[in-house]
Amino acid sequence: FTTSKEAGNPDTHFRCSSLNTFFICCKEIRKMTLKLTGHNILFQLLRHICLFTLTDNEKELLGAVCSAYHALGKKVVVVLNIGGVIETASWKELPDAILLSWQTGQQGGAAVAELLRGTVNPSGKLPVSYPVSYADVPSSKSFPGIPADLPVNSYYNEGVYIGYRYYTTYDVPVSYPFGYGLSYTRFEYSDLTLSSDSFPGRIDV
Repeated sequence: FTTSKEAGNPDTHFRCSSLNTFFICCKEIRKMTLKLTGHNILFQLLRHICLFTLTDNEKELLGAVCSAYHALGKKVVVVLNIGGVIETASWKELPDAILLSWQTGQQGGAAVAELLRGTVNPSGKLPVSYPVSYADVPSSKSFPGIPADLPVNSYYNEGVYIGYRYYTTYDVPVSYPFGYGLSYTRFEYSDLTLSSDSFPGRIDV
């Protein structure tokens, strides 16, 4: 990252070689008055990267778009081109659908277009759980480390209770559970039974 404490001063360079260092960079950059062609563009960019939630401006824009299109009887699909989990509980009811494309690369636009047109069925399932809030994440109390203002050491105190293991074991509600995913058709399972209450090496469903 490159920025300056004051306009006219030599640039200050941050080399982030680890996740902890990245958060330190964010904290240090937030303390500065960033000047980039007269706007705090770099600060806003880093703020988006460091936050788990959408900004107020993004939520306002999403609400305005949904209201405008719904008033005309049209539907809205939000496409999430992201590489990790974000907060969705506060706004997921605004659009008619959410398409999680992850980071699709060079042909991502063509792939998303085929999904939206119905040429291809969106049949993917979530490989992670989407928590309602960041406080619900089991590592939120210890990440990124201690001391909190300038982390040096990180501790993994959650043990095996990460992801869906934590949410299901401790009955913590999630916005979207592990394995969630809809398609253009509906399926229903009923009267499921297991051949054994334990796992002897094979189980018939």
